[in-house]
Amino acid sequence: MDFVPRFYPDPRPLQARGNGKFYTEDYTLHPQMYFEQYPWLPCVARLPDDPEAQRKHPFIVLWHDAPLTTWEARPSHVFSGRGTMAYQPWVALRDIVQRIDADAARAEYLRPPITFKTTQTAMLATLERLRFLVMARSDFVLQHAQCQRMALDVDTMTKFLLRFTPRMRQMAVVYDVDPDLMGCFTNNPTVAQSLQRAGIPFWLIRDIRDVPVGSIQVMAVANKVHQSTYVYGHQYFDHLHPNPIYTPFEVLGVYSHQVEHIECMRTMGRMYSSLVKFESGPQELVSEDIHTITSSSHYDYAPARPEHVDPLLQPTAGPKRRPPDPIAHDDK
Repeated sequence: MDFVPRFYPDPRPLQARGNGKFYTEDYTLHPQMYFEQYPWLPCVARLPDDPEAQRKHPFIVLWHDAPLTTWEARPSHVFSGRGTMAYQPWVALRDIVQRIDADAARAEYLRPPITFKTTQTAMLATLERLRFLVMARSDFVLQHAQCQRMALDVDTMTKFLLRFTPRMRQMAVVYDVDPDLMGCFTNNPTVAQSLQRAGIPFWLIRDIRDVPVGSIQVMAVANKVHQSTYVYGHQYFDHLHPNPIYTPFEVLGVYSHQVEHIECMRTMGRMYSSLVKFESGPQELVSEDIHTITSSSHYDYAPARPEHVDPLLQPTAGPKRRPPDPIAHDDK
C-alpha cells in the first residue's frame, strides 16, 4: 500500500467533490492521522487494488463511484428533473446495508458510544430516502455518498468494538497485519505499538533529524505523487443536464484541524445541495445543544421524593393503619 501522508498546517476549505466524497481528506478513501476522538477510523475497509478482487468484494457497492448511473427520473412527479435510485442497484445496496446493520446488533451488549447508534439509524434512513424520496441529481449524489460512508462507518465501529479493541488491550500476542484495512499515520510510538499488536496497518512518521547523516542514499526526488483512480478530485459535473457544466458543491466551512474535517464529513444524511435557503444558526451552538440533549447524564432520573411514593408502599410502625385518603387530604 503506497500512500503519502498529507499534512495541512493552514486552514483549508472542506468541500464535497463530484462523487459526493472529499478527495484525499475523505477517511474512507485515504488514510488519515490517528486521533483519539476517532480511534476506529484506521479499521475502515480498504478498496482492493486488484480490479478482479474489487468486483468480488461484498462492499463494492459502498465504493461505487458513479452514482448518477443508478439514478432514474420520475416523469410523473410534479417537480421536473427529480428521481430516485433504480430498483436493482438499490436492492444491492440495501442487502449490504442490512447485513452491516445485523452485524452491528452483535456489538450492542458492549454499550457502544451514542454515535454508534445515531450513525446506524441515519444509515437506514438515508437508504430509504434514496429509493422513496424524489430528489435532484445533485442531492442524490450527496445522499448516495453519505449512505456509503455511514455503512462503512457502522461496519468499522462494529469491527473495532468486537475484534480490535480486545487485541489492543492485551500484550501477549502480536497479530498479523490486516491488509484489508485502511490504516493510519501516527507520530506516536506508543500508539504505533498498540496498533501493531492489533494487526492494524500504520505508518510511523519520524523526524528526518533522527536519521544519521550519510545513512540514506537519495536516488531521485519525485515531483509527482501517484493518485489512486478511486480518489476523485473533480468538481460536480451533471452530464445528464441539457447544458452540462461544472457546478461545485457548497463549501461546508474552513477548518484548521483534521479532527474538524472528520467531524464535518460525518453529516448523518443532512447534506443536500438544492435546499431552499433558510436562516441557520452557528454550527458550534447547534452541535453543543445536541451534545447536551443526547448525553447520558441528561436522562438520569432523580430518586422519587416521599410525596411521590405510593402510600401503600410506605413502611408503617406498630399496628397496620389505613392509608390516608388523598382526596380528603386535598380538601383540608
